Amino acid sequence: MDRALEIIGENKKAGARQPYDFELFRTIVELTKHTGMVYLDLSDLESAITLAHRTCYVDHNISLENLVKAQQIIENILQRREFMYNDLVETWEESRLPKGYQTDDQPFFWMHDRARHFAFRRPDMSFLIYDEQLLDIEGYLEKLKAYTEYFREINFIK
Repeated sequence: MDRALEIIGENKKAGARQPYDFELFRTIVELTKHTGMVYLDLSDLESAITLAHRTCYVDHNISLENLVKAQQIIENILQRREFMYNDLVETWEESRLPKGYQTDDQPFFWMHDRARHFAFRRPDMSFLIYDEQLLDIEGYLEKLKAYTEYFREINFIK
């Protein structure tokens, strides 16, 4: 994905006739890159939690460090997703009305239909990150923070 971003940048610098098209391509690449990075981050998260578990009776400080590391991994995923998604929506809405937009004369109509439409799962562009949202990473982060605080308390770590 980094190479694809380089190619997009090179085409824009070269004076491509439709630079906006390359902005759209860039957001698609950023979405794809983010998705791949989430898989890698979840692997790192699992490793951090595993190490915290394995060291909990050996060295409480190492366990705590890994619990905090796990929190940071999740926070990074959420920050990256928010930035990427907001950029994607802002870029795409330069050339189209926001999905779900309505006027006084024309209310927005949305409902599931029987046909399978990937984009029709949500009334806005969040259909692009919907599967990731279903993981409830935010909820996991809150539970992990509560557990980390509990771990600090029961092991008398400041």
